Amino acid sequence: KLQTLVLIRSTNLTPVSIKAVAAQCHNLTHLDLAHCVKLTDEALSWLAESGSNLIKLDLFNTQCKDQTVMKFVTNHHHLRYISFSRCNGLTSNGIIACFKHMREVEFLSLRENALHDEVLKALSAAKLPYLAMLDISSCSQISVECVKNLQQQNPHILINTAHERSKKYQTLKA
Repeated sequence: KLQTLVLIRSTNLTPVSIKAVAAQCHNLTHLDLAHCVKLTDEALSWLAESGSNLIKLDLFNTQCKDQTVMKFVTNHHHLRYISFSRCNGLTSNGIIACFKHMREVEFLSLRENALHDEVLKALSAAKLPYLAMLDISSCSQISVECVKNLQQQNPHILINTAHERSKKYQTLKA
């Protein structure tokens, strides 16, 4: 009945080992695969399809693609913490499609992705009532004006736009 699996920077993970985890660990609530750069999107997809209990999902710097993150957010309805940071296989449209399935998300990190303004516009329209923190640091294609509009329309969301050198979240001043 494993509930938490943290495999940060695990370089020896293989698709076979992930398939075994997916087949045996249906009760996971916390999954952290940050910097597991050798994991294939297919292996991540197996995890997305195994179980429905995830609350925390960290896929920072993995090879996940749009279809796989959609599987995660549709199969795991209670996700509160999501990191899709530095996931170069994701597109703006893929992220936007996920928003309608993130009803309980409180923390969303999309930092270091090639996202455009339409992502923030769609996020604002998605009406995610529990979203309290959004990290879009190092998303250089998002305009300052769009960030300001999102903050004005959603004052309850703390938006991090500065790369975390000091480990303190910085926000854009209106």
